[in-house]
Amino acid sequence: MDTFDIDSLNYVSFHNPDTEFINVEYGKKIYATVHPGETKMLPLFLAEHAGKHLMDQMCNHANKSTADKLYREELRKRIFVGGDVTVTQEKKTKEQILQETIDRLNVELQAARQAAAPEPPKAPLEPAIPATMPAIAIDNCQTIAPETNGEPTREQVYSFLRNSLKMDLSVKDTMEKLDAMNVAQLVSEFNYEPPQHFTNETPEGDLSPEELAAFKRDNPDNGTPTVL
Repeated sequence: MDTFDIDSLNYVSFHNPDTEFINVEYGKKIYATVHPGETKMLPLFLAEHAGKHLMDQMCNHANKSTADKLYREELRKRIFVGGDVTVTQEKKTKEQILQETIDRLNVELQAARQAAAPEPPKAPLEPAIPATMPAIAIDNCQTIAPETNGEPTREQVYSFLRNSLKMDLSVKDTMEKLDAMNVAQLVSEFNYEPPQHFTNETPEGDLSPEELAAFKRDNPDNGTPTVL
């Protein structure tokens, strides 16, 4: 292969007026393909080389001799259509060329890895949480809906501690310890039991002494208690 100065090249407009494409080859390497009716900018030395082959090709298509100088000159005017420019390439040091090569190869390697990498597994869908809890069946004979808020208030727990467990909540240290606990901890720690609800449909004798005392304490003017 002949050598040429890559640092400074003259480019020309190369047109293909034939009905068949032409490959722009040099040293067994195809640099471009110019299709029928297409115009491309090519270095002058490549255009001259490809132009000879294109003129031979067009002479054969027109049943003309490839040695017909007048016809070849006419074809040359149709192939080289002007627009000549000179392109001066930036001269690079060996270090610059090496660095650009390393960067380019690593970009290509990264792109190849990303293309070959399997897609990350999709996270499983979490089951939808119903807006309301379903009804709860008890002993296959009764259906009840759960309470919207089954946790007692802190005051209810403190009332239970005072009245049922007889704790003295006026002691500062005791209250500080109780206030430091949340309601759930208080319920668990002291085995909190919610107060009984009474009506006047059940005889007083059906209540335990503790239930009767609780009722009289909380309902001093409600008459005879009964359990609901």
